[in-house]
Amino acid sequence: YFKQDVAERFFVDMILPQTSAEENGTIRKGDLLTHINGRSVATCTLEDLRALVLGRTGTEANFSFEREDPHTGAVSVFNVTLQRGRAKPLNPPNPFLQSNNYASHGATHPPAPAQSVHPDTIQQLRELEVEKARLQGALEALQAERKEQGGILERAQEQLVSLRTEVGVSEQRAKE
Repeated sequence: YFKQDVAERFFVDMILPQTSAEENGTIRKGDLLTHINGRSVATCTLEDLRALVLGRTGTEANFSFEREDPHTGAVSVFNVTLQRGRAKPLNPPNPFLQSNNYASHGATHPPAPAQSVHPDTIQQLRELEVEKARLQGALEALQAERKEQGGILERAQEQLVSLRTEVGVSEQRAKE
């Protein structure tokens, strides 16, 4: 999950369990997302970002991040290629876990430590995602209904103006 700061930059807020991001182990909470598949996310909305992140299960996406060292303020830039919709490790597995020479793999920092997540938390996250999708669908339906009702109201107002005009013309003729 990503969150935006006041400058509308996207930061990693949470890494979902049983995903290729968790299995890879490189991305950390607080990392700044800069590009997806070479496209800058600087001008993306949350919906744009979602469209770039999500895709057909099994396809890969390349993410570019920046990470600031809290002690020195130095900024590291790194890329991670992840497989969409997959909870099994990549082949080959994360090279950072096999070698201390992480710079030879294109990164400038060691991987984040593995995190343990309680199974109940995983289930709650899945249930929240389902509820979120249901609420998004309900919101879209309400927005479509509101738009339709607005059109009906607009047409009724036009008919009322037309009738008033006809009544005014009829009254004028009656006076003549």
